[in-house]
Amino acid sequence: MDKVFSFPTYFALRSMTAEKIKEAIFYPKIDLNRQFIFIENHDVERYASFVSSNPNKLRLGAIINLTLPGTPIIYYGQELGMKGIQGKWNSDGNDIPVRLAYRWTEKVQSKGSANFYRNSGPWDQTGFVRDKDGISYQEEIKQPDSLLNFYTRLIQLRKSSPALSYGSLEQVTVGKKEILAYLRKKGSDWVMVLANFSDKLQVISVDTSQWKVSCPKSLEPWQAVILRAK
Repeated sequence: MDKVFSFPTYFALRSMTAEKIKEAIFYPKIDLNRQFIFIENHDVERYASFVSSNPNKLRLGAIINLTLPGTPIIYYGQELGMKGIQGKWNSDGNDIPVRLAYRWTEKVQSKGSANFYRNSGPWDQTGFVRDKDGISYQEEIKQPDSLLNFYTRLIQLRKSSPALSYGSLEQVTVGKKEILAYLRKKGSDWVMVLANFSDKLQVISVDTSQWKVSCPKSLEPWQAVILRAK
C-alpha cells in the first residue's frame, strides 16, 4: 500500500494531550509521509461535537491536521464545524448523525441539500443542524474570521510552503509538557507550530532569532500559532 490512515495519530489527537501526540508523531518506526492525517471521518464523532465547538480547539485541530507531514484529509463539513454524534438505535441509522448533508445554505431544507434521511427515523431529530445556526457555507464564506475561511488560509499556506508540503519534522523543546511544538523544514523555508493543549495560559520561551521571527511569550488555553520564515 502507498499510504494508510494514521489512526495512532488520530487517537493521540483525540486525547487532547501534548504528551500522547508527541509519542505518536515522533515514534521512530512511524513515517507520517506515508499516512493520511485526519481528526474526523464518517465513522466517528464529529470533531466539533467532541470539542463542544470551542473556537480555539476547532482551530487547533485544523492547524495540526494541516501542518503535519503526510496527506491531510478534511472530512466534508469539518471546515464548517458541523456537529454530529452517533446514535444508539441498534440500526444502520446510528451513523447518520455524523453523515448529515453538507450545509451549503443557512436553511437546512434547501435545493441541492442531500437530506436523504428526512422523516425516516429518530436520526432526523438529533438537533445537530438548525436554520441560521452559523454553520453553513453560505453564512461562513461572508465572515473573514469564520472557521471555513481559517481552513482556506491554512490550505493556501500549506500549498505555498515547501516545508509543509515536503519538509522534515523535528521536535522543538519548550520545557512545558502541555505544549506541542514542532518544526517543518525544506531548504530555506521553515514553519514552526506551537500548540497549548491545556486549559491554562502557558508562558513559553523559544529562540527564533536566527529566523528573524518573534515568538509569542505565552499561549492562551487551547491556542495554536504558526511561525514561518523563508
